[in-house]
Amino acid sequence: TPLLVPLRRFARAVSVPGRTLADFLIQDILVSGWGRSRKDAEAFLRHALLTERAVILLDGLDEVPADRQDAVLEAVHRFVGDRDPRLPTAKARLILTCRRQNFLTLRDKWVYVIKDGVYTLAPLRDAEIFAYLKKLGSRFRDPELGPEAFLHAIRASGTLDLHRTPLVLAMSVGLYAKKTTFEIPSEIAELYGQMITEMLERQAFKADPGTSLLRYSTADKTRFLREFAAGNAEGRQELGERFGEFTRAALYRYATDLAAQLDAVDEPVAFVNEILERSGLIAEVGDGSCVFAHRSIQEYLAAEELRQFDPDGARRLLERARDPAWRQVVLFYTGTTRQSQQAVDTFLVRLAKRDLPLAGHCLAGARATNAVAGQVLHALAERVRANDAVPIHLAAMLSATRSARVQVRSLAVFLVRDVLGEVIGRPDVFEVLGDDLDGVVQILQALAHTDAVHIAELAPKVAAAAPDDARLVAPLWLCLGVPGIEQQSGAARIVERLLTLTMAAEGLTELQRQEPNVPAFVTPALRRRAYPFRQAHPLSSNLVTLLCWAEHLQVIPLPLNRFFEAKRESPDAFARVEGDHGRTQQATLHRPARWLSAAGTVLAAVTVAGLLGADWRIIGRPGGWLMLWWLILPVIVAPVAFFTCAAWAERQPATSFAGQYLRAGAAPGQGRSGHAVAEAYTRFLPGTAAQLLFLLTTPLYGLALLPVFELSEVGYVVAAVGASAVFGWVPFLRAFDREVRFYLYRPNPFSDMYDDGRSRRWLDPDASQTNRPVLVGNRPE
Repeated sequence: TPLLVPLRRFARAVSVPGRTLADFLIQDILVSGWGRSRKDAEAFLRHALLTERAVILLDGLDEVPADRQDAVLEAVHRFVGDRDPRLPTAKARLILTCRRQNFLTLRDKWVYVIKDGVYTLAPLRDAEIFAYLKKLGSRFRDPELGPEAFLHAIRASGTLDLHRTPLVLAMSVGLYAKKTTFEIPSEIAELYGQMITEMLERQAFKADPGTSLLRYSTADKTRFLREFAAGNAEGRQELGERFGEFTRAALYRYATDLAAQLDAVDEPVAFVNEILERSGLIAEVGDGSCVFAHRSIQEYLAAEELRQFDPDGARRLLERARDPAWRQVVLFYTGTTRQSQQAVDTFLVRLAKRDLPLAGHCLAGARATNAVAGQVLHALAERVRANDAVPIHLAAMLSATRSARVQVRSLAVFLVRDVLGEVIGRPDVFEVLGDDLDGVVQILQALAHTDAVHIAELAPKVAAAAPDDARLVAPLWLCLGVPGIEQQSGAARIVERLLTLTMAAEGLTELQRQEPNVPAFVTPALRRRAYPFRQAHPLSSNLVTLLCWAEHLQVIPLPLNRFFEAKRESPDAFARVEGDHGRTQQATLHRPARWLSAAGTVLAAVTVAGLLGADWRIIGRPGGWLMLWWLILPVIVAPVAFFTCAAWAERQPATSFAGQYLRAGAAPGQGRSGHAVAEAYTRFLPGTAAQLLFLLTTPLYGLALLPVFELSEVGYVVAAVGASAVFGWVPFLRAFDREVRFYLYRPNPFSDMYDDGRSRRWLDPDASQTNRPVLVGNRPE
């Protein structure tokens, strides 16, 4: 049961003595928000906690004022440690959200509270951007200027990285999809400005002004929103909570006070209502309270007010530079060409003295001179070399590698490459980088803009520091596009990592969405030799190009998949796989195992019910209390035998019968195991309860055979253990998993390539769209 807690609201509540997170959940979320009574709310939360179904979403850590951070932290710490049986909040699962760069500065305080894992929401990949655009294909006015052309325009504008944020992508589509040309701005600040103007004018009906639903000018509304946003952000008490909620009454009062300075506002209340009801820039959250529809809208408006219309704006912003709540305002303030370079330089020099990493991040959008940018970047590099908060300072350097100014970008790339040479050799490099995959991706992107020698030297080492993830595909593919890279020994390691990544569905999809990258050595003959398949991916695809790289450099990824096993062991058989696959006949034991486990369990339950109904004392006869031992024995022996067999099979060669089939298979819960009853339990019950119920089911097989005991004690033990094993445990063997195949006729020993989970996506384009795991079937003796 997910419960959303806006931390900015909780921060206000926790300042009241006696208020706890549990009390906030009950009173503010369940009672006030959901309309439950206090008694029902407490019962609901207690039940969710006891059944371990409570998921508490603590949203917006970066929106908590600095002076309340410690109070919120203490309240959350008490919440996760409270095991009071009346309300055991320790059983809740917590998810804490925060802007990535802000979290880097707060991480040390919070990491022990959220010790189960820290994750970064990945920027949208090219494939995900394209998929989003395709779903909105009907919004594009000109069919010839559809999703493909829009994505090309984003790339041409140099703002592809900005569009990896869902909000920015949605804004772009809303602004430009219905236009006949895609004039996408290169600055995020300009994009926000156009978006706000568009929302303020969206019911003006410019083609037919006589039908406009708007009375007031965009200029007046923009000025009002700018000044109100800045005043609220600065914490003016009459304008509501800083960067938080405010009331309609506050909007009315401010509009009344400002009306005399606006061009044509005769009715301030009607003016505010038009903004609220027509623009969508401000959202009502109940009880007369409002917030900006997205915090970044307020941050942009506040930055514009301080930059354009407040002569003292730079000083006021610098005073707040160390406040995490103002970080994005600073980025908006510097990230525009509508400010003189001299003013930007002066601001950045002063900012670097207060918050050096933030100054580095500003270089991504600021048009600073080479001298000032170099001063900031060299200072950041020295901090990294001194091992001073490496993730924070390196992240700032990486932001600068996305600068629109070529000289600044080149210097940032050079310095990143230089400091990496000192950092990358450390065994704990990923920890030094802050366990941050996004940071690794940015490093690889920066390296892709250097020369082939440095890419070959550093890119494989940087990639090796990160776990397999589809986000690595794009920058590694970009690295392979650098002229001369094929002559460097490190290129083989890049190709090997890409081959491994593309064995997964997400990795292959990401590769296929990249721009083509065809080196001179790739010929049609090489494509046919590297990929002798016709009813599969096109020979012109990026996958085939990557396989040509592997062929050219003689790269074989380890561990081998069946594709490369065939190439290495029998090139002739490899060339015939596609044709021979059509004549292959195969079967699976998954469904028979499902029917057997279900029928055996139902029959055992019915038999036990009949025996107990006829005479419940049969459990104590004929062995008296010793009968309990005979009943328990099969329950113990069967699973011990199963796990002993599975453990032995794990040590056998992977190609042997035992290694393939007698190992433990898929765990229940994904519909893959051969045990129908266990799968049913996990479908309707939480994990622990499902496991317990299954263990309580296993004695049924022995109880159902009690009449055999009267004929033979040994016979009973053998039959009971056998029944418990066959119906209770054997279906969990890998041989009965859904994806395992047995080949009745196989003219080619490598036909199982199509069933190999690490090969099939290379052969079947449809399979690359799903991550359904497929296990290798049996191989020839």
